Amino acid sequence: MISVLTKKQLAITLSRLATFAEPDMRREQYTTPSEIAADLLWIAKMAGHIESKNILDLGAGTGILGIGAALLDARAVTCIEIDGNALEQLQKNVDALEREGLPVAEKIAIIGGPLGKEDMRAETAIMNPPFGTKTVHADRDFLTYALTHARHTYSIHKTSTIAYLKEHARKLGATLLGEKRFTMDLPRTMTHHRKTHEKIDVTLLVFEAA
Repeated sequence: MISVLTKKQLAITLSRLATFAEPDMRREQYTTPSEIAADLLWIAKMAGHIESKNILDLGAGTGILGIGAALLDARAVTCIEIDGNALEQLQKNVDALEREGLPVAEKIAIIGGPLGKEDMRAETAIMNPPFGTKTVHADRDFLTYALTHARHTYSIHKTSTIAYLKEHARKLGATLLGEKRFTMDLPRTMTHHRKTHEKIDVTLLVFEAA
């Protein structure tokens, strides 16, 4: 067992992970803040959807959610990410925790490529997908994959889009189990950002598939 004991300890551990070195604006590569990642994972843990479960981390980025699930004693975590630079950083984060005595590598499988490259199934999907601003309906496509490949889904979306996404999930037969709002305070990582920090209202949606 390698689990951290508290949500605070989980957030602290996740805050030490390296983020995107060169975020890709087209892919909306925003790092999930460690506190929000820990909150999502803790909600899933308390619902019984992490420990001893097979997990899909979709659009895994540098691995904050997938690594967090491994730390909370998931049986296995499959991280799917299309961007090569993010995959390289994800592996570095796994290696760094191994050096700290946290053996997450044995639990994590890393797959490079787009959603649908392989037909992966799991009990729980976790993700902070693209918001669908640069690529229209990218958020919907990620949610569709999650709801058709996992029993439970924990997904972060722009609050302004959640009514549409909840209706889309309903049409797929999914049941909304809960939602929680956050404000994402993102450092200036994109060239189009005019402020040193950007605040984005987001909502965690929790679904059970049909």
